[in-house]
Amino acid sequence: MSDYKKLLKSDNFLNFLINRTFSAIFVVDKEMHIVFFNKAFEKLFGACETATGELFGNVMGCNYSSDVKAECGSALDCHDCEMLKSIITAFNEKNSDFSNILDREFVINGRKSRKFIRFNTLYYSQKQTELAIVIAEDITQYKACFIQLEKKNKELQKLHELKNDLLGIAANEMRNPLSSINSFSTLLIDSLYEFTPNEIKDYLKTIQESSSVTLSQLDNILDYAKIDELPLILKKEKTDYPGFVKQYAGMNSAFARNKNISLISSIGKNLPLIWIDRNKIGQVLNHLFNNAVKFSSSGTAVIIEVKMSGNEILTKITDHGQMIEQEELEHIFELRKKAGLPFESSKRGTGMGLAICWRIIAGHNGTISVYSSPGEETSFYFTLPVIKTNS
Repeated sequence: MSDYKKLLKSDNFLNFLINRTFSAIFVVDKEMHIVFFNKAFEKLFGACETATGELFGNVMGCNYSSDVKAECGSALDCHDCEMLKSIITAFNEKNSDFSNILDREFVINGRKSRKFIRFNTLYYSQKQTELAIVIAEDITQYKACFIQLEKKNKELQKLHELKNDLLGIAANEMRNPLSSINSFSTLLIDSLYEFTPNEIKDYLKTIQESSSVTLSQLDNILDYAKIDELPLILKKEKTDYPGFVKQYAGMNSAFARNKNISLISSIGKNLPLIWIDRNKIGQVLNHLFNNAVKFSSSGTAVIIEVKMSGNEILTKITDHGQMIEQEELEHIFELRKKAGLPFESSKRGTGMGLAICWRIIAGHNGTISVYSSPGEETSFYFTLPVIKTNS
């Protein structure tokens, strides 16, 4: 047993142990000069044997000093260095055991790289000699995994919130049309022969309209879920935009006539061809046309304007109907629930369709805005940049 004790106390054994550990170990004096370091330190920071006697920050390649070509401890940022502060504290308090994580860029073998170093600082003294021992471990890979995990958790949280928003919207917005479908279908089943053919036709029309509303809301929910959760993928085509707008205005003309609303077009001439995703911009136009007609008063007009504005094409759709309150204008392109407003407070629905429009226009590097004045008009307008290639 005595032979083992002698072995354990021997310098050879201690040197073997220190140089075989995976943790980087270095020892500094009160002037912050390195007096010893092990092989793990040499490997981690690219130190050479002549590094003994140099300032520890210089040997480690700390960017606080290397960026300004200063000595370790003299650069302005050195005052915020956790490792330097821990060593000073160890010497001042003479019994410190300080732990922390260093997030820093280091210049190692001529290359700068960011590292996360977990370290402990220990105080040691014998007779008149005082030393600080730093045990460091490179946790950069673990930290990178942790950061990635945090990012994924935030994405999952966003998807979870989106799911709750969509479920809330589905429950609130579909209740009324589904209730109408249920009520009128029950009425027809129970008392079909008590109604005249015209009454039956009116009830069936109500059922059809309610089911159309429900299908439209379902489409919006599915579209929003697809567009919001992933990067928007656009399939752009070179397009005659004025003709494109006229096509979608024509598709909504029957709806306008049924409400005794006229569509007035003011489309500029000689506008350049632009690159757009026709399906998605068509979706924006359809939604804005549909909303404009839906919320216009009978006997009024919906005005469609298309013109150049700088290096962009401006599209403006104006209706003369219900004003949008200022509180809603501030959050008009957000989901109603995200805006913190009750679903039933909006005269123009949940805002899901407009949230989809905002995402599509932003994906084309354009902007979309709204203006609403009391008793006069509401205008939605968006811009699309004129670009020469499909970029």
